[in-house]
Amino acid sequence: MDWKYIKPIKSLQLINDFEEQFNFKFPNDYKDCVSKNNGGRPSNKIFDTVDTKEHELASLLSFNRDDRETIWAVNERDDESFQASYIAFATDCSGNLICFNKCDSSIIFLNHETNTTENITNSFSDFINSLYSI
Repeated sequence: MDWKYIKPIKSLQLINDFEEQFNFKFPNDYKDCVSKNNGGRPSNKIFDTVDTKEHELASLLSFNRDDRETIWAVNERDDESFQASYIAFATDCSGNLICFNKCDSSIIFLNHETNTTENITNSFSDFINSLYSI
């Protein structure tokens, strides 16, 4: 898969700093992907949840604190119940969030208008491998 609009990560230490601040250990497959494609947009960007079809992934959130959409800002602005359960790592084209479930690192879709979640896959690799084009 090709990635566009990558914002090279300024330091891999940013990932460790985030993990410490938000008390969450990212899966290695995610760390590998974001270290190469920070803030990027994949060429295959359509994904399905178990309930709905054809959502469009906009981009991975950036670890660089001075970029436009950062993993820091998105996760800091959400309420405590969100922070206790999820870590947002990407957005769709409508501003919804794609997140890790903190309990088991599965991937969920959070609809910001209805504040409901839908399961996507059990792992980050499964999520990336399930992306497709129309």
